[in-house]
Amino acid sequence: MYCSKCGKQIADDSRFCPECGAQLGGGISQPPPPTTSAAGTRDQVRQPDIVYPKNPPLSPHLCWVNLLLSGLAQIIHGQVAKGIVILAVTIASNLVLPFILALVIGAVSVIDAFMVGKALKSGVAIGKWSWFPKT
Repeated sequence: MYCSKCGKQIADDSRFCPECGAQLGGGISQPPPPTTSAAGTRDQVRQPDIVYPKNPPLSPHLCWVNLLLSGLAQIIHGQVAKGIVILAVTIASNLVLPFILALVIGAVSVIDAFMVGKALKSGVAIGKWSWFPKT
């Protein structure tokens, strides 16, 4: 049986909910539907295409590691595929026009990594492929 107030599963012969303390009337209630909000509750259903904030949050200033290896900050923040694509495009651009395109891609990836880190640090869940998210 489930508590009619908080929705937690409890023993059938319980008179009070051990979670919220509500008095039970003996009726059986249905469990609440799963939540899909990005607010971060403990009962939240995680979606595979969303990057959720870490606890403790990572610093947005982690973006500077992109100067060493483009896309590394995105990988650390959880946007793995996006970081690998940035790295591959940086390497390919060095074959076409050495260093000039790589510098532009590097600058864009640092700005994007900072904004991703800032959004995650503020508690906002973002998409795995979102660019320059707003907080």
